[in-house]
Amino acid sequence: MRNIILFLFIVYSTLVFGQEPHTEIRNEIYETYEDGSIKEERIYNGKQWIKSIEYDEKGQIKAVSRIDNEISQEYVRYYNYNANQVEQHVLAYSNGKPDINIFYDQKGIPTMIFFLNKEEGRRFEVFYKRGKLNVINFFNNFGKLIKKMSFYSTGELENVGYFLQGKPHGVLKKFLKDGSLLEEKFYSRGLLEGQGNLKIYDGWEEEIAEFDSIPFLQKELRKKLEKITPILMNSSKTVEHE
Repeated sequence: MRNIILFLFIVYSTLVFGQEPHTEIRNEIYETYEDGSIKEERIYNGKQWIKSIEYDEKGQIKAVSRIDNEISQEYVRYYNYNANQVEQHVLAYSNGKPDINIFYDQKGIPTMIFFLNKEEGRRFEVFYKRGKLNVINFFNNFGKLIKKMSFYSTGELENVGYFLQGKPHGVLKKFLKDGSLLEEKFYSRGLLEGQGNLKIYDGWEEEIAEFDSIPFLQKELRKKLEKITPILMNSSKTVEHE
């Protein structure tokens, strides 16, 4: 009997005294404008900082950040918060450095998407024009441009070219909408073949950093675009409007 009572006492003590203390959601004014109006407000769950809200001088919410371990993991900037018109949406790596940076027009259509590496260097840039894919830029591991693709408004590939140290280098191709080759030019470090008797040479592609890895970069970009498709299709699902 004594063992049973002791066991029940241990269970009771664990249930009552072993419970974590109740945490409260609280707001704290972090920064104000000169007139005393709120510029930034922080939200805490107990002692843990979980969200930051930025206001304009008229008192309207202009940006919201989701915080984890005092590191921003997501940032959303608004044209109009109440109408949920998103201007910019940033998703971060675990270290807080930007991973994906998406910009929208006021109709909610993406205009630019930047994919960054963990050192904040450019990896891919995707530009849209009136909601249609316009330009894709590919960068090497050092953030240097190595390939550019542009597209017709109907989606077909229009131009493709390669770069070395920011200058056209190697082949530049222009296509018709049916995919047939219209024009082909060769460059060497920005100089067009034929300028100053310049002639293209075998092995030019070896000078382009990570030239052989470009097909892998294209696969990587495809995976990243597939990953963020739900965000692009439903840009209203933000850190605040959940």
